[in-house]
Amino acid sequence: MDDALKEKNEERLAFLNEKAEELSAQQEEELVTDYDAALKEYQTKNKPYKVKFKGQIFDVPHSIPFSFSLFYMRHCIKKQGGTTLFVIPDDKQSEFIERMFGKKFLEVLEQSDDVELNFVFSKLVPDIMDKWGYSVKNPKKRVDPRLLLWAWGPLEADFWRYYKIDLQQEGLSDRLTWRRFLVLVRGLPSDSAFVNWLRDKDNRDLAEWSEDAVFEGAGKGGVR
Repeated sequence: MDDALKEKNEERLAFLNEKAEELSAQQEEELVTDYDAALKEYQTKNKPYKVKFKGQIFDVPHSIPFSFSLFYMRHCIKKQGGTTLFVIPDDKQSEFIERMFGKKFLEVLEQSDDVELNFVFSKLVPDIMDKWGYSVKNPKKRVDPRLLLWAWGPLEADFWRYYKIDLQQEGLSDRLTWRRFLVLVRGLPSDSAFVNWLRDKDNRDLAEWSEDAVFEGAGKGGVR
């Protein structure tokens, strides 16, 4: 084989190798689902809220954390005359602030002589709750959200049965968002333990009790 023909074959082989690499890269690219743009959009959309207080900036989660929701429902909801009220018990105020704004915020607040707790609970807390979709400024008559706590056992069973999610572990560690939790609750089938629990009128009637009525009934021996 003369040198000219050998050189030509080498050029042809190099060309074919180049095209093969291009084709391979193209095929590989087509097999890759690119979520980088979607992730960037999600992260931008879900950036934490910035709260400036006493000259410092504090991050507050964009959506209500799962563990905070459970704390809020367990300790800060009171029902009177069919109206759901937002009340923070005195012995839970510091924990509430730390759960919402963080430990550093609580430390700054405790070291401040010129800021009253009432300012935080009357201004900052309602604003953040509103951003999270929980209005505490205008109490309404509605189903008591504590139903989710009272039905925790059926919900735990259903989440494992239908979603293979350990509700206790994923929820209390905030790996499961509150919004996703509610979406999954709404998606439970009609034969789920939670739906069957709701069908029991005795269970649903728990949500209609006013706490004043409960205490009054207890005083008369009417509540067992």
